[in-house]
Amino acid sequence: MKNTRVSVCIIAKNCADIIPVTLRWATETFEEVCVVCDPENDDDTGDLLYSWGDRIKLKYHPFDNFSEQKNRVFEMATRDWILSVDSDEIFELDIPWDLLVQKMEKDGVEVGGFQLYNIQKDLDHYRNPTEPKFRLMRREHAKMDGKPVDEGIHMGNKKFFLFPYAHIHFGHIRNETALLLKGKDRIKWKDIDPAGGPGLREHGERFFVERNKEWDKQIAEVPSFVRKAIKRYW
Repeated sequence: MKNTRVSVCIIAKNCADIIPVTLRWATETFEEVCVVCDPENDDDTGDLLYSWGDRIKLKYHPFDNFSEQKNRVFEMATRDWILSVDSDEIFELDIPWDLLVQKMEKDGVEVGGFQLYNIQKDLDHYRNPTEPKFRLMRREHAKMDGKPVDEGIHMGNKKFFLFPYAHIHFGHIRNETALLLKGKDRIKWKDIDPAGGPGLREHGERFFVERNKEWDKQIAEVPSFVRKAIKRYW
């Protein structure tokens, strides 16, 4: 069942290759997904978002700076809580969003933070959860701090809570990396050069067997919650 208490808010520009992943996650998890898109893009981001129809609430507005564009999408939201999400992010699966907002309401908490997991373009360049990102907030308190290139929520003296869940930044990974995380069949020499001579073919097969073992090792080091989320929404 989709969450009805939280509005997901996204801004978009030049992200046609990655935002479908975010939208698949958001529209499957939440009833209201709001997007503000710059009408001028170097790719087909605008047309792609339009094709999502009534699955998202879409508005076009020129991008002047990050904070102002985020504040515009916050104004589109109608639910009690706002979840601010970038166009290249998803959250781990099975987060009990209803329980999270209930706890925040019960404790008088206005802002919720999550751990960031930033996966890089090569599997051996990922890094573990780092600083928390404050993304969940009461709608009446949803306001960026006004800096041109910053994603800081204007905190003031607001009470906050850090949740033991992660959101996943995937914007730097390549499609090949995502396919590996999804469990794509390993590369075989015959797929590369089926016409190679006997000696070359034997050498190539040994090389790819070893390379596939290395990929398997690297994939196993990526936390399962990342692999599950990428597999489901990529």
